[in-house]
Amino acid sequence: MPGSRAQEIRRIWPPMLEAARLLKARHPALRLVLPVAPTIDRNLLGDVPEVELVDAQAPEVLARANAAIVASGTATLEAALALTPLVVVYRTSWLTWAIGRLLVRLRFVSLVNLLAGRAVVPELLQADCTPARIAAAAEPLLSASPERTAQIEALRSLREELAAPGSPSAARRAAEEVLALVEAGLP
Repeated sequence: MPGSRAQEIRRIWPPMLEAARLLKARHPALRLVLPVAPTIDRNLLGDVPEVELVDAQAPEVLARANAAIVASGTATLEAALALTPLVVVYRTSWLTWAIGRLLVRLRFVSLVNLLAGRAVVPELLQADCTPARIAAAAEPLLSASPERTAQIEALRSLREELAAPGSPSAARRAAEEVLALVEAGLP
């Protein structure tokens, strides 16, 4: 899931697609499915016969996926709530990245890791967002590995915490937690 804006597709889709191709070469039975956000022109994705493109349907795709590669944003929380192991990726312009790092100082960028307060899912950002690194981080999540088991258990704990009886809704709690973390990270 490379994002819902054209600029994200241009920067994130190429390394994600190449990582998917690497994984497919190692696991020929692997089925690659991409829910295309309604805001995205499919032409931005190029000719990708090895990938099944479906309109929207992100929750349904995530619920059935063994693992996901997801651009940092709300989709990471969707994957977490579906208990789908994931790798978080993001790449933006160097200027945007530099300004963001000056204004906000956080240990993590993904909602999953921010809410958990620890590294639950791998985050491959900027120069680390390469096909080889994405494939290497995603591959253990495709089978019954210790990484997959640990991630699912951490996602389950996060989901239970967000949905605890007597607490605000999951969306409200997530928003409050992220806001508090962002405010605490300002210089």
